[in-house]
Amino acid sequence: MAATPTLPHLPGYRLLHEVDTVGEATWAGLDLGSDPPARVLIQGWRIGVLGLGCEDDAEPARLAAHLERALGFSDPGCLRLREVGRAPAVRGADGFLFTAYDHVLPFDARALLRHRRAPRSSHRVACTIAHQAALALHAMHQHTDGRRSALHEALDVSNLWVTSEGDVRLTGLPDLREGPRSVLMRRVHTYSPEALSGKAEPRSDVFALAIATWELLTGHPMAAVGQSDFEKLEDVRTRTPRDPREVSADIPAEIASVILRALAPNPADRPRDSASFAAELAPFSVPGTHPLADLVREVFDDEIVRDLARWNAALAS
Repeated sequence: MAATPTLPHLPGYRLLHEVDTVGEATWAGLDLGSDPPARVLIQGWRIGVLGLGCEDDAEPARLAAHLERALGFSDPGCLRLREVGRAPAVRGADGFLFTAYDHVLPFDARALLRHRRAPRSSHRVACTIAHQAALALHAMHQHTDGRRSALHEALDVSNLWVTSEGDVRLTGLPDLREGPRSVLMRRVHTYSPEALSGKAEPRSDVFALAIATWELLTGHPMAAVGQSDFEKLEDVRTRTPRDPREVSADIPAEIASVILRALAPNPADRPRDSASFAAELAPFSVPGTHPLADLVREVFDDEIVRDLARWNAALAS
């Protein structure tokens, strides 16, 4: 997903500040239509960011339809979509679509694992994040319009958020579009071979989540830095799964085996669905309803305090 760099005034909302604890542009605000005003997260959507085809007069309608199909989807492991709206054109700038979600204070999962206060051996933390994300992904796959099941729009490690309560949120929207999708080059390294050929299915999302898990475990991107678009495409078509222990030797062999199976080039060799992938990760995960709460509070205490102060100031003004 690509978000707009700035947001103009949105009718019915009061935008407060950019959320700087995640990698993509997200804004915190208030839904003024609620009593009392509800805290929300806002993201803006430019036309042409989801592989919906060429930018023509019909594309805004296709993008709106894609976003609105997700309005009926709800799962505790995902952000709850409250509204799809259109920002008005202001001072010559084009209007654009925006999505409003229930508020959480999010942190990029990679930042949690890289933080100096994070545990030296963070494999259980990484597996916990991936386990919770796999359960949310399974719920997304159950979302249907009566004709087909949803897929994730384009999953990579930036879609894995950890909240201030210690829960995991899988961001992104269920995709119910018919037919093959255009390739998103900025995320092509997460594509499975069948997804690249226009035959994506739920196990393609398992493959993408396995890449994200590989990157959480190793602390490194799987794709080589500086590749051309052609090299990225060839890499997806021809690569064999790379053992994460080649990058980080202290990863337990049992965890590496789970990840490598989910990265199998043939979908039939992967876990049969995301729930099965979650089950394979469960033995290496932290149990409990808020498994990462203590760690998040220890690592991000300063950011949590700052966020509370921001909200108190906004509500008092």
